[in-house]
Amino acid sequence: MRKLITTLCLSFAVLLGSIGSSSALPPCPTSDGWHNCFGVFADGHGNKYVGEWKDNKRHGHGTKTYANGRIKEGVWENDKYVPSASKYRKLKKKREKAERDRIYEERLTKCRFDNVDKVTNEYTRKIVEEECRRRIK
Repeated sequence: MRKLITTLCLSFAVLLGSIGSSSALPPCPTSDGWHNCFGVFADGHGNKYVGEWKDNKRHGHGTKTYANGRIKEGVWENDKYVPSASKYRKLKKKREKAERDRIYEERLTKCRFDNVDKVTNEYTRKIVEEECRRRIK
């Protein structure tokens, strides 16, 4: 019984000790910029950020505590707070869609340019447009 209690107490102590270190990233260095690390930054106004950094910007999970006691906890991306993980995923999907749309428009424009000699009137312009859209989808 004593051995069981000792084992449980040690397990509990190890669990409590590991709660504070939730990031797998290394600690941020004191100089040379903060990139892919976990660190604490306090500005001169009483605000403090504890969390992950990338390219000298808050990026990943973190908590910002303001001088007035207000707390923002969650995901940060490129130094901007993303209130919840679902909004973070929506933002990522929106950016991916914008990139796909940009590539599509770029290919469509190239196809139009490559086939400009085939366009002689409005009817052939429509045919070329449809053919280009069909080809790049």
